Amino acid sequence: MPNRNYIKGRQHEYRCLNILKRQGALWAKRSYGSKGIFDCWAVFPDKVVLIQVKSNYCSKAEYAWLSEFAKKIKTPNIKVQLWYFRRPRIPPEIKSLN
Repeated sequence: MPNRNYIKGRQHEYRCLNILKRQGALWAKRSYGSKGIFDCWAVFPDKVVLIQVKSNYCSKAEYAWLSEFAKKIKTPNIKVQLWYFRRPRIPPEIKSLN
């Protein structure tokens, strides 16, 4: 029996990749099996975007950690974002952390 939370998260990550590609990303990738700090990342001609994808909820501790990580990045063309996919077929809520 497959893990429903994993399947739901994976679907949101693939939606994220499709959105990024439609926005003009030269390269977009997801971190398989939660092996990285961020779920997805994309390279655009003028920036790099690091994304944490959530279905509904981000804990205060995780949000604080992501915010601190974003503050430590001194390069202006690297963006850290938190994407919430709260409802199907509705665009995600995107919070830029830096």
